[in-house]
Amino acid sequence: MTAQKEKFVLYPPMKTPRGWFVLYEPDYKTPNVFNLHERGLFKTRPSLSKDYGARLIVSENLRIGVQYIQLTDGNIVDEDTGETYSYINSSSLINLTEMLTLNKKELTDNVIEGNLRDEIVKVYEEWYKSYIPLTKDGKIDRAELKNRLTACIKNGKRTNMEWLIRQNNRWIKPFIPRMIHDFRHGLFERVIDKLDANYRERGGEDTEEGMIKKINLFIRIYESEGLLKPDGTTWISEDEIWDCWVAFSGSESEAKRTCSTLEAVLIPLREELKKELNFQ
Repeated sequence: MTAQKEKFVLYPPMKTPRGWFVLYEPDYKTPNVFNLHERGLFKTRPSLSKDYGARLIVSENLRIGVQYIQLTDGNIVDEDTGETYSYINSSSLINLTEMLTLNKKELTDNVIEGNLRDEIVKVYEEWYKSYIPLTKDGKIDRAELKNRLTACIKNGKRTNMEWLIRQNNRWIKPFIPRMIHDFRHGLFERVIDKLDANYRERGGEDTEEGMIKKINLFIRIYESEGLLKPDGTTWISEDEIWDCWVAFSGSESEAKRTCSTLEAVLIPLREELKKELNFQ
């Protein structure tokens, strides 16, 4: 929980930084700064009851911080499109101290004043009173807190995976049956004796059918050219492509296992095919 500056890549639907999950968010009216679209650039001012907001978030390594977002005036040119925008919805983080108090130095260093500062303090205090478990002598119950944070992270990961699947299913799922058919009557015939064995050696437990489906899901997801998806929309970052693949494979360990199997079995086959074509 050490204090440090971070540059965040935000992820829908909750716009948490990658690897962070919501612990507590006030019941802000909709729309609010947390559910404006993820690019955060606007030509006209969005209709909001508040131009700012704060909430508590937790990282995978159990750091806790206050994420705040503020809509501000500006004159921003999008480097990709050349379009000019007059408003930006920007996010920052204040880390809590080891004792789970607000880091006053970060509040000062980030020049947070007025209504936004008051909002951060208010939201932090609401969270602390309702969330932090205490022992009989009034100290923080670290074991119970860790259990609560771990449960929150687990639920957050599941929610993010479900969102990625819903967002991308329309350009992935319809193509998979045909891809599997072509794979079974093409490359698979040349590696049938190696692919499943390699997958099992790495701890794979899925059926042959499930493994083949995962392979083709990987191929479809990584058909992207740069950050452009096959359906014409764009990924937020390369990390989002990986996160999508993890979601469709079911877990990060299964995603890595499938990739390792592909690397061990199919990449050498690609080199063999090149040699055969050159020989012909």
